[in-house]
Amino acid sequence: MPTELRELPEGDTRLSIFNGLARGIGTMMMGFTQGKDHSNLAPPLYVDGKSIPEFLLRRVDIQRDQRAYLVKTGGKYRPVSWDQVYRKVVKLSAFLREQGVGPADRVGILSGTKLEWSIADFATLGLGAITVPIYQSASVEEIEYVYTHSGVKIVFVEDSNLAKKLSEVFQRTGRAVPVIYFQTPDKKPWDGPATPVFNFETVTSGPITPAVSYTHLRAHETKANLVCRLLLEK
Repeated sequence: MPTELRELPEGDTRLSIFNGLARGIGTMMMGFTQGKDHSNLAPPLYVDGKSIPEFLLRRVDIQRDQRAYLVKTGGKYRPVSWDQVYRKVVKLSAFLREQGVGPADRVGILSGTKLEWSIADFATLGLGAITVPIYQSASVEEIEYVYTHSGVKIVFVEDSNLAKKLSEVFQRTGRAVPVIYFQTPDKKPWDGPATPVFNFETVTSGPITPAVSYTHLRAHETKANLVCRLLLEK
């Protein structure tokens, strides 16, 4: 897919506002990282697109090997490139599709803010499915309400503590769906109603198979909304 950067016309107030914000954020970030290597800092770019997955694709086209996120591991921050994010999104979308997730299906995410949350969101939207966020601080009753009314087909859960709440919801509603853990549980991974349980790292890591390596997210417009789905390129 060709990369497109939309240029705003001279005199457009949005241009001055955007440039001002970009300069301000850039100055602030340089201040926070003073004395450190800035060679991998990506300049702010305005990337156009019809959908959120398309924004991701175009960002990857432009800055594939540059840093997208900083993730704290063992007390230290490690960089994650746009290419790394893209590969996990593609593999996760393929896995969700294998689990029967498709356009207009609901996918729940019961977790705090983290990189895995964003990847799950990108992968869900990339199939034309709908992300259903559930606050990690929600009570069992609140989780049950969202779970019941949204009709989610699969749920991402952060850890064992939240999995206990989700297990209780499954028991209360009498309906269990597949679960994907963001973090590997330190105890028994699942003690709730029988349902398929997967690990996020397992389904998003490892070598890319030929079928998946040629799979890319592409934006498509429908009458209802803009969605993305996986297409296998020949």
